[in-house]
Amino acid sequence: MRESERGSPLGEERVTEVNGFLCKGKARDTRERVGAAGFFVHHDGAAERQAERDLLEEALRANESEAGGIPQALRDEAAELFRSVRR
Repeated sequence: MRESERGSPLGEERVTEVNGFLCKGKARDTRERVGAAGFFVHHDGAAERQAERDLLEEALRANESEAGGIPQALRDEAAELFRSVRR
């Protein structure tokens, strides 16, 4: 994978160009759904969401190591509440 970084024409934010690999089928399906122009935006959004998930997971692990885990009884109660709302 090759990366290059340059200033964004939209402002001060830095833009990183990343060349990588994506399965042909996934790339084709994405282009069919969002069009060629939306392809970058779609994958940029997906990368952003994954980065947010990674940061959330890291924060949850840090909090759990500091405060301790969630008791199983509370986990079970939350799971049951979630299931009852989904019905």
